[in-house]
Amino acid sequence: MIKLRHTNGAAVAAIERLFTIAEHTVDQAGRLAERSRQWSVENARLRRLTDVDERVRIVRRAQDAALKIAVLHLNQVRTSREVVCRLGGISERYYFWARALLELAGVFAKGEFTTDDADLIENNLKTAARAAEAKFHLLTRRMPASRRPKTL
Repeated sequence: MIKLRHTNGAAVAAIERLFTIAEHTVDQAGRLAERSRQWSVENARLRRLTDVDERVRIVRRAQDAALKIAVLHLNQVRTSREVVCRLGGISERYYFWARALLELAGVFAKGEFTTDDADLIENNLKTAARAAEAKFHLLTRRMPASRRPKTL
């Protein structure tokens, strides 16, 4: 703690209190910085443990996109590429992945949905997504030739 030599006792006491508060604040900031560093290390470790393969990420995003397309279909909205990309917030790339997943699920054929049962669509999509995560080629072979990935 810093001691001041001034004779005004009240001012000296107030300044000493401010120095004490500042020292306490610096000490807390140091502890928080150390905690932040520890959390950063832990976060990096957890991220490495949960890091998923690119193919699995594609399948999961395709499943989300497929569910959005199914919702549009169940709401009697046209599910063409243009409409889905505009209304559904899905990129063109994931429109084709989602369509391939819907075909793999057996709820979409020849450009049309084969069912209007929401539970059936959801269950089939879950099953198809698990199968595509295990064997990615099941999904890629249903993609249009111009949209198939070259390196996955």
